[in-house]
Amino acid sequence: MWKLSYSMAEIADTLQLSNEANARKIKYRCHLALMEYLEKNPGMVKQLKDVL
Repeated sequence: MWKLSYSMAEIADTLQLSNEANARKIKYRCHLALMEYLEKNPGMVKQLKDVL
């Protein structure tokens, strides 16, 4: 949702979170998990570049 330009308030509302700060925390944790996954699976980076 963030990549689609939704505001943190809209994301929090859609996900039924108590506030925007929680949406930011979830986005941050997801980003870290993605970076960790991509570090462990470098072949995936090439596949993503080919798709995008």
